[in-house]
Amino acid sequence: MKINKIVILSIFAISMLCSLAASTAYVNMGSNSVTVTNDGDNSSNGYAQLSVDGIIYPMDGKLPKNYGKYKNSTFQVSKYKSVKYRPSVRSQGLLTNITGIKFKNSYINFGDGTKTSYNGWIAHTYNRSGWYKILVSFNATFANASCMGQKFNGTIVGATKEYLVYVSTKPQLSLGQVTCGYTSIRNYKNRNVNYLDVKVTNTGSASSKATQIKIWYEQPHKVGSVYNRLKSYTKSASLKPLKPGQTTTVRVYFSMPKKYSILWKDIQLDSPHKLNQFDRSATLYRLK
Repeated sequence: MKINKIVILSIFAISMLCSLAASTAYVNMGSNSVTVTNDGDNSSNGYAQLSVDGIIYPMDGKLPKNYGKYKNSTFQVSKYKSVKYRPSVRSQGLLTNITGIKFKNSYINFGDGTKTSYNGWIAHTYNRSGWYKILVSFNATFANASCMGQKFNGTIVGATKEYLVYVSTKPQLSLGQVTCGYTSIRNYKNRNVNYLDVKVTNTGSASSKATQIKIWYEQPHKVGSVYNRLKSYTKSASLKPLKPGQTTTVRVYFSMPKKYSILWKDIQLDSPHKLNQFDRSATLYRLK
């Protein structure tokens, strides 16, 4: 079955939009070689970013006072959960399609007293809740980059970027595998589905509360809305509390006649207003 999550955020490189200038005052060009520095306009910093391998969440709610500048570079992580980080180079401005990157004198300061030099992915775990600033800093060389229609190798000197992370203890319910079931050989042969087994995992760091799984046919071209003509097919089932890392499978007796197989079906893990989890918007999924 094809499953689409309405909001997905797991492994990605976080980057903050920055203004691009046509000036080349910060770029020293030699024979097929480019050096980017922070002289004048902090240009090297525009190439710095943080890549993440692990489960992180978008920021849910307002930032603390005076933290507005981190609006586009803020995320959440779960307390006691290990996440991997590494510096990376963002192609932007005059230099694009940057490849063959090698880092020198690079480190990540996690803001909790841990400062680690870069040597591959860096696994880090926060043991206290609260706000932290992550600073990534590096020098780098690259073998190839496009600049004004030409190819260059070069160096990026003194690139830094700061991120804001909130560490919290919350649950997070995540939909896993969904399988079809039949109550008779006849329905199996005719491909008339009688129920769905829905696998749910708590990927957060706190136990979740009891809630419900609800499934309905989606109104065509209106994601998340109930198809009024098929409203009677809407079904729900209870979902028990889950400890961190715990997985359960819930059977929902949702009927899927073959003639409706081409329609989108929506699965909701309760209401985003009732679930006090990291990403409250990540409760709605679609399957076909």
